[in-house]
Formats: sequence, C-alpha cells, structure tokens
Amino acid sequence: MITNKTRMIRLLMLFSLFIVLAFASCVTSHVPEGKFLLKKNKLEVEGDDQVDEAAMEKVIRQQPNLSTLKMKFRLIAYNSIDSSKVAERRIEKATKLREKNLKRKAREKRINERRKARAIRKGDENYYYRTIQPKGDTLNPKLSFRERIKYKFGEPPVIVDSALFERSKSQLSTYMHKKGYFYDTVTGYLDTLKDGRNKKIIPHFKVVTGPRYYIDSIYLVSDNPSVKQSFLNFIRKEQEQSSLNEPFHKFLADSAPLKVPFDEDVLSGYRDIVAKYMRNDAYYGFSPSHISYTADTTASDMSVKLGIIFTDRIIRDPDNPEVAITKRHAPTTVQAVYFHICDTILYKGNFSDYVENKLGLPDVKEDNLFVTVDTFYYAERMKKVPLPDSLQTKKGKRLYYQSTERNLFGQSKDSISLDKFRIATFYYNGDRDRSNDAKLDSSKQYKELPVKPGLIEAQNYLENTNYYKEYYADRTYNRLLQLGIFAIIKPVIEEVPGNQIVVHYYLVPAEKQSYSFQPRATNANGLLGVSASVNYANKNLFRSGWITTLTFSGGFESQPTVFQDNTSTNQSANFNTFEIGPTLKFDIPGLFPVNVAKLDKRQRPRTILSTAYNYQNRPDFSRGVFQLNYLWKFYVGKTQVVSVGLPGASVIKFVTLNPQPAFTARLEALNDQFLKNAYSDQFIWEDLKFVYEYDNRDSDKKKPRLRLTFNATFNAAGNLLYYGFRHSQAQDTNGKYYLLGVGYSQFALLDTKFITYYEVNKKHTLAFRIFTGAGQPYKNTTTSLPYDYSFFGGGSNDNRGWSARTLGPGAYKYYLDPTRTFTQIGDIRLGGSIEYRLGKGKLIQSAVFLDAGNIWTVNNDVNRPGSRFSPSWYKELGVAVGYGIRLDFDFFIFRVDLGFPIRNPGLPYGSRWVWDGRGDYFTEIANAGLTADQIADIPRPFFPKFHIGIGLPF
Repeated sequence: MITNKTRMIRLLMLFSLFIVLAFASCVTSHVPEGKFLLKKNKLEVEGDDQVDEAAMEKVIRQQPNLSTLKMKFRLIAYNSIDSSKVAERRIEKATKLREKNLKRKAREKRINERRKARAIRKGDENYYYRTIQPKGDTLNPKLSFRERIKYKFGEPPVIVDSALFERSKSQLSTYMHKKGYFYDTVTGYLDTLKDGRNKKIIPHFKVVTGPRYYIDSIYLVSDNPSVKQSFLNFIRKEQEQSSLNEPFHKFLADSAPLKVPFDEDVLSGYRDIVAKYMRNDAYYGFSPSHISYTADTTASDMSVKLGIIFTDRIIRDPDNPEVAITKRHAPTTVQAVYFHICDTILYKGNFSDYVENKLGLPDVKEDNLFVTVDTFYYAERMKKVPLPDSLQTKKGKRLYYQSTERNLFGQSKDSISLDKFRIATFYYNGDRDRSNDAKLDSSKQYKELPVKPGLIEAQNYLENTNYYKEYYADRTYNRLLQLGIFAIIKPVIEEVPGNQIVVHYYLVPAEKQSYSFQPRATNANGLLGVSASVNYANKNLFRSGWITTLTFSGGFESQPTVFQDNTSTNQSANFNTFEIGPTLKFDIPGLFPVNVAKLDKRQRPRTILSTAYNYQNRPDFSRGVFQLNYLWKFYVGKTQVVSVGLPGASVIKFVTLNPQPAFTARLEALNDQFLKNAYSDQFIWEDLKFVYEYDNRDSDKKKPRLRLTFNATFNAAGNLLYYGFRHSQAQDTNGKYYLLGVGYSQFALLDTKFITYYEVNKKHTLAFRIFTGAGQPYKNTTTSLPYDYSFFGGGSNDNRGWSARTLGPGAYKYYLDPTRTFTQIGDIRLGGSIEYRLGKGKLIQSAVFLDAGNIWTVNNDVNRPGSRFSPSWYKELGVAVGYGIRLDFDFFIFRVDLGFPIRNPGLPYGSRWVWDGRGDYFTEIANAGLTADQIADIPRPFFPKFHIGIGLPF
C-alpha cells in the first residue's frame, strides 16, 4: 500500500529531476556569441597499440568541464548564479563596510581629542592613544555563500581556443618523440555540432605513431672509478630485487640486445632514482644534473645505443667564493655533530645586555635564531668495554659527559674508552655566573640543559666519523620531530675540505606546558553528541621527552535505550546520556623503564602509559569504567607500526554497572544470559595485546596512487588470572571464579581492517574496505564477549542501510520478537564497503556506495534464534546501496548519507532481496501470534536510512 510519505518522497524526487533537467538545459547560456563550448575531446591513435592513450589525452591543452554521471554540475552551478548580481552585492557590502569603518575612524578621532584635551587640562604631556580596529578584511573579503558556490565549487565554461588546439597537436607530436616515435604524424579538426542552439565543438585529433626506436645497448662514460662502481652496485641491487625499473634492470644482464623502448620520460625519472641512490651511498651533493644521456640512433633497425654520462660537481672555491671549481664525487664522512638549542629559557637575567656587553655581538639573533654562548661536550663509552675498577660502583652511569678533559666522575677521558660514533657538542644558553664567565663542572652543565643530551643524540643518524647518507638526514629530522619537544628543527650541513661535512642542528624548544579547552561534536555510528574537554599538556616532563597529557572531559550524547520498542533512530536522538571523567596519559620515548639512550638507534619504540576513569549516566543504568593501559609501540620503517602490551598486564579494565530497577526487572524476566553478561559488572585483565598497523602513504616512493592500510588487533584476557591464581579465588555455583567480587572475563579476540584508496584521477577516488573480527569466550566466560569488546552492525560508519547497532545478529528475525532490544551485539563481525568518491578537494563532494556485512554470536542464543555463526554465513549478509553528500570545510567534513537496504538477512529466504515477494514475510508475521500493537511496531524492512556523520566513513 502506498502511504502519504511514499507519495511525498516520489514528488520530491520528480521535482529534483525537473530542477536538474532545467539546469542542464542552460549549460551553454554563458557562452559568448560566436564562441563554442568544448563538449569533449576525441583522440584516435593508429599504429602501435602499446601507446598510452590516457596519458596522451592529458597532453591536450584544453579539457572539457568536469562531468559527473554525465551531468556538468559544476558548470551548471557557475551558470546558475548571475555574475553581475554577485558583483553588485560585493560592491554594496564593500560600500557599507567602508561607511562603518569611516564612522569608527571618526569615533576614534573624537575619543583621542577628548583624551588629549583632558591631559592638557591636567598638565600632563602624555596620554593613552586609543585605536579602534576597522571591521572586516578589505583586501581579502570573506566570500558569501553564493560566491563560494559560483567561484569555489562552480566551474566556468571551457571555450574552444583555436590557438590552444594547434598547440595541442604540437604537444602530442612532442610527446610521441619523447616516447621514441620520431616518424609520427598528428592531424586534427574542429567539429561544430549541427544543433546551433548548443554552441558546442568536439576537437578531433588523429595520431599515426609510425615505428618506434628501441634501446639496443647501454655503455657508461665516466673517469671516476668510485662512481662507476657505485652505479654497477645499484644495477646489481635492482636485478637482485627483481625490480621492474627499465632499462637499467637489464643492463649487464647478458650480451643479447636489450630491446627496451626508448622513452625520455623514463630516462629522466631514472636520473632522479640513481642520484638518490648515490646520495644514500655517501656521495654528498650528487644530483640528477650530474647524469646525462647520449643516444646514437640507427634508422635501419630502429635501434638506439644509449650512453650514460657521469659528470663532476661544480662548486664555489672555499678560498674565493666568486670562482667556480670542479670537484670529483667521492664518499663523504661526518667530521663533527653540533646541536644548537637556540633559546634563553634557562638564562636568568638580561640576555641582550650579556650578548652586547660581554660578547660584543650586535644582536641576540642570527638568522632569526638566538645565538648560543654555552658549550657542553657529550660522548658515550663503548658498550662492551668494562669500566675501570675505580668506577665499578658507577656501572649504571653509561653516558659520559665531558667538559674539557674530565667526565662526571672526575676521571680523565683517557680512562674510559669512548664510542667514536656517539660524540656530539651541545651549544645552549644556561644559567651560570656571567660576572666572570666562570666555567661550571660538567655535572652542572648536564643539569642545565633543557633536555637530557642522551635523548637528543639518540635521534641522530649522521654520526661523528660515520659515512654520510641522505636518508640518515631525513631519518634524524623525523626522529627529532617525533619527540614533540621542538618548535623549530633546522638541519644545516656544511661542507669542509677532505670530503667531509659538519652537521649542525638548530633546535628551538616548543612551549613546554600548555592548556586548552576543546568543544567538539561527536558521531558514533550515527549517534550524535556534544562534549568538551579541559586539557593540560607537558611536552618534556623530567627533561626526558615525556609527553604528558591530563584531560578532564564531559558531555552529552544520544544513546538508544536497550529495550526500545522499535528501531527508529529518532527515539535515540535526544541527548539522553551524560559522561564525565579524567584521563592521564604518558607518551614516553623508549621502552620504559629502560633508558632510551641504552637502545639501539635503529629501534625507536615509545611507551604509552595511560589511565582513565569514565562515569556514564544512561536512562537504563549508570556505569563507571576504570582503565589502565601499558603499551610498547615500535616503528618499523615508514609504513609499519607494531604495538605490544606489557605481557601479563596490557590492559586492566574494571566496569561497575548500577542498573535502574525497571531495567533489572526486564533482564530478570527475559532470563537472557547473553544480556545479563553484557549488562553486568565487568573485570577485564588483558594478558596480551598486539596491534599491527600498515600504511604505505609515507613510504620512500612518491605519493602512491594506490594507498593501502591494514590494521590488526589481537587481545587475550583472563588467562593469567585463571591458570595462575584461580585456586585462591572465590567461585560461584556455576563454577565461575571471582576477583574483587567480580567475575572476570576470559576470551581471545582478533579484529582486522583492510582499506584501499585508488586515485582514479585528481577528482575521483575509489575506496574499498573489508573488516573482520572474531572473539572466543571460554573457561571463565561461557556466554559472550564483554560489552566493550563486542561487535555491532549498522550505522553511519558501518552498513548504512541500517540504523546504528540494529543489524543482525545473523538471521535473527527481529520483527517476530516483541521483547527485542534496540542494541544488538555479537562475537563475530564481517563486512565490507566500496565507495566511489567524486569532487575531491572541492567544497561540495559526493559519493555512491555499497555496504555489506553482519554480526554473529559464537554460542547458541535461545533468545535470538539464527544468530549463531554457521557455514551459511554468506547467505546472511545485509546489503545496502546509497548516495552521500559531503561538505569539506578543511578542518572537518560534514557528511550526509542516504542508504537503501536491498538485502535483509533477517527476512525469510524468499523475501530477503528488495525485489523478492513479501508473501513469506507476511505469513510469518500472521502466524507469530503478535498483537495489533506489536505488529504496528514492526519496522519496515527496506525503508531507506538517513545518516549524518562527521568525517569520512573510512
């Protein structure tokens, strides 16, 4: 039966279609008389079928207006707003703003005249001059909504330009020459459409490729044996790794002809690859300009003999900078390492006076950084060399801090074997007696430094006396940046005679302590909320780089009541939940409590210590959660992060639940063991936590067109308590053991998520996600996973054809259960999404999507028949399609998605697809013995769901 709501939706859809068609009819309305709109480009390639036509189309100078679903929405938006009216409105606003500012200027003048007169009456020569700032920004005025639509989202019509058409033909010919087609021909013509009202043109381009040249052999040209050997090492490395980098991959492979296509773009790209390899092989200053090619062609067999030429460096003469000299490439070593801590936070007194009077310097800053006047020498002793007998009691003091000739223990530096790689000099501005510039002992200097020197030196890979490698410099910068304690990090490499460099790091400490207030809106699977937090942060606690955060937060959010009568999200959107609680977090360099300086530099772990308490008041119950986390995080290259919880005590979580009497009575009446387990006091002691994260976004290669991310989390809880200490614990009649009066949970859980993003072009992205998760409760837990570790289905970040937490579990027929709960949970989850995103980088974006998935229980639940995972799980996937609009405000994305369920796993087999008949569905309802009110409360199985979200769904 068609309802009034259905009729209204159909009318709105017809009206929207009418509006779109009306706009579509005016795409040429802003094309000047005698001009033509570029409809599309047509490219025909004849000859070699290996030519990349997509790349050739990008060479064409004029591209048509962006089209989405064959509609030029951006052009329509541009044409729909009258430019003259926008300009008139802008002039009107500017005039009003100018008038307001003139009034403010006149008011400023009157106020200051009165103040001046008052000062003269009192015989005072001075008075405070008040300045009233003008309103608005007259140079860069804020755009109105119509201007943003027209000029930010909109796109002006692309008018065909005959000069650009001719240039495109020339560019196509140049492109073919670069690809080795020296005998190509390019022709074209402009095709004016017969329909004069459209005022459109289609440019046609025809390219005849002709034969292609192939590289037959490669030879080297260099009189530098060291460079030649490094290049050959590069080739062998490429071959060993089975790299597809042509043509170098086949170089030296055999004596047979290479038969590699000649391609100038490929050869140019390899100059960058080889130059980077050489810099990472200790050749400081090696650049692509030091590599050139010579190509000897033979027309009879279309072959190329390619020569690779290595040239020397051209540098400034150190003794006479106006003269350029030639310098041969040679491996470079680090002569010395200096850390300049450019700040005066430790100096007590007037630093400017000291610099001027004592040092005779004209300014306290050089290159916008504070000069430094104190020196501290740092070194480490050799790890495997024992300390002298006189220092055995100081064995824990592994670091050697020296000032001139003596260390912290008062011993000569010759009495301790130093690690030549772990030597550095620190320049800073400390607190010392400036009256006679008296030197302090090294222990005092060590205490004066704003951060422990061992922590800073442990981040440096361009070590003293070691070889230079470019990626060492990049790695050091990233490590110093990750510490989070410096606002400015400026590496400077100074070349000195003897194929050596001196490394300087200019460091400006960041503000150590900060306070902030953060209001925010939240969205958890379509359930909205508002919250705020007061934060205190300390970036360098104990001078050890401990990033400490203390947060006190609270807020209101929407949560569904457990026994809600139907699944309408409107009933859970009234901010019925209050939350409040503090959080304390320490982000510590190294493996706490081990000193970071004792670890190998290749390791860069961090320790995450955190504790939190959260109090939540909901309509059904109030809940308190105490949690303690101890996690070690390891960074593996630029793409992987491995986190491991402290063995035996990774996470400790204690949950106390205080239910309302009506909620308790409902639970007792249902006698549902799964619900009782979910809504009860919980004690979770995780013995092990392992998290693996992969993201190729920051890999050594350029920004990948195909971005891959993978996350996997494994949790095991309750085993230490059960197998190690259960004999000393209380036990109930069901055999469950209790600790601190609460039955603790015992389970194993694995949760994974795999996401890919493929950039189809600059405006379109194809995103794919698949997530799986499974938990197994056992021994001390016989029903299901704890509530906080269970899985949910549906919502704005999950399957958008269902409201949050209403999908599943399994084939559970929710519509036949009058005692159903709104929130459905499970022990197993499987789902995926595919989304085609349009309009990347613009204010208004859109996407079409398909979601599929469900949740299941591990054990049989008599109260939810069909919820248990079975071999026919693939027949129980819920499927939805939809369309979404996103507003990108740079700092956040506001998202609206409309999901249409097309397959409902809870329905009978013959009625699960939207196009199936409903006979079996209505028959089940009729035979279920439901009352009229209960039947009226059954939600419609294929009704679309509207979701509001913050940020992208994945």
